[in-house]
Amino acid sequence: GDIAKQMPMEAKKFSQIDKDWVKIMAKSAETKLVVPCCQNDMLKQMLPVLGQGLETCQKSLESYLEGKRNKFPRFYFTSDPVLLKIQEVLADRQGLGEDHAEVGRDEARRAVLQNDMLKQLLPVLGAGLESCQKSLESYLEGKRNKFPRFYFTSDPVLLKILSQGSDPESIQEDFEKLFDAINRVQFDKVDKKKIMLLALQSEMQRSVRKECRNAAIMCPQIMNGLSLTEFGNQTIAQVSLLGIQLVWTADFQDALTR
Repeated sequence: GDIAKQMPMEAKKFSQIDKDWVKIMAKSAETKLVVPCCQNDMLKQMLPVLGQGLETCQKSLESYLEGKRNKFPRFYFTSDPVLLKIQEVLADRQGLGEDHAEVGRDEARRAVLQNDMLKQLLPVLGAGLESCQKSLESYLEGKRNKFPRFYFTSDPVLLKILSQGSDPESIQEDFEKLFDAINRVQFDKVDKKKIMLLALQSEMQRSVRKECRNAAIMCPQIMNGLSLTEFGNQTIAQVSLLGIQLVWTADFQDALTR
């Protein structure tokens, strides 16, 4: 478009860089393995050249856009991608002839009017959004106070859990963020539409107590010859550590008593 006409050398250079990059990506897709792909001689030779070429094109493009902004300072309020899009649209309209010039001026006037409306509306919208954000944070804080394990989740995850609570299967991936070592839950068909988080928490605690009780019962066997390896294989890792600490405490107390 207009940019390619005003910067023909840079446009040609960028086109060649794009073709070379496509070749590199095609070669990478064929290689598939990361290490051989990175050790490719073509990659080592071409990447520095492509980087320098892109840097040159980038500087030329920035100079081109700076000239456009000097001619029309309101372009300073737009980002580079937006300004490039505007220049492309303007170039297309100029190619259609002078018949559309008046239409372009009308659109420019409407844009100015809309810009003034934007200045008036943005502060109001910002204040409204801030108020909604505070209300939402207060609502989520209330939910976290009722079920403290919600403090382990981010706001988006908590909102997902609360909004999709009637469909527990859709939030299976989020249970591990609430409970340690629980990544899936099997629901009863009758109560499938209800998430009993407190019941789930109680069952988790009951299971942990059961494992700790079983380990404590096995501790005397360690004193009677059961190896620590066998003890560790029969119990959960953290519970095994707890059992070993119980044995150490018992031995220490016995030594002090003697």
